[in-house]
Parts: sequence; C-alpha cells; structure tokens
Amino acid sequence: SGDLPRSVRFTSVFLIINYIYNTFMNMENAPIEGKFQGMRYVLLIDEAHVIFKEKKSQDLLEKVLREIRSKGVSIVLLSQGIEEFNQPSFDFSSMCETAFLFDIKDKTNIKLMTKFLGVGEKDSSKLKSSMEKIEKYQAVSNLKEFIIGELFKTN
Repeated sequence: SGDLPRSVRFTSVFLIINYIYNTFMNMENAPIEGKFQGMRYVLLIDEAHVIFKEKKSQDLLEKVLREIRSKGVSIVLLSQGIEEFNQPSFDFSSMCETAFLFDIKDKTNIKLMTKFLGVGEKDSSKLKSSMEKIEKYQAVSNLKEFIIGELFKTN
C-alpha cells in the first residue's frame, strides 16, 4: 500500500518474491510433451516498475525470470511504460519471450518499442503508425498469430 514506508514495502516485495522463487525451485521440472513444456502457474506482477526501482529486487527478479521457466511457471510483468524494462544493470525486455503493447505512456519511443517486441527495421514504421492511432482495448504483439506491428482488439 502507498501508506507503508518505502523500506517496509521493499522488504515485503523482496521477501514475497524470494519465497515464490524458493517454492518453485523446489519443484520438479515441468513435463515436456513433444516440443511443449507443461505450464503449472502464471505469476502476474502488476506495476512491475516498482520492483525495477531497487537493485536487490532487480537482481532477484532477473534470477526468477531466468530459472523458473523450467518449473512450468510463466511470469507476466505489467507496467504502464516500457522504459522501466530496460535498466542499466539488466534489460528485462530481453527475457520477455511474448510481449504485448497497449496504449502505453511512452508510445513515441519507437526504438524502445521495436527492441521490446523484437521487431525488425522493416516493421518499425508499421509499429509506429499503429501506436500513433492505438485506442482502448487495442494492442500490438510479437506473437506469431498476429501480424507484426498491426493493431488488434483485445476484448
């Protein structure tokens, strides 16, 4: 809560993420069928930029992102902007296999958006155009089911 002192909020978040990490790391690896690995849990972290502010939390989150996928855990990081994902010590966007951009606050930063989505230069102008006209409940994604840089409805 915003009423708690910063040190209490940080300690709480750090301990919770550490507990989650240890719990998942003590599990067996998720089963693999063909080329697909089973998924057991989805961990959703809203307002992820709060975690990115503290170096200790960044280090722990980086470790979690790297190591618990094999346990069948998918992590969803939500934030109102994408600049938070690119920290001086680590680029969290490099760990985002699947990305969605909604009507974010930094939608004019085409360089950051193309890097975040893994979009090539040839698709960057389409992405820029889409983000200029994006509306509520629309998004772009790097999923192969969608055309790179084109808007689609999410509702």
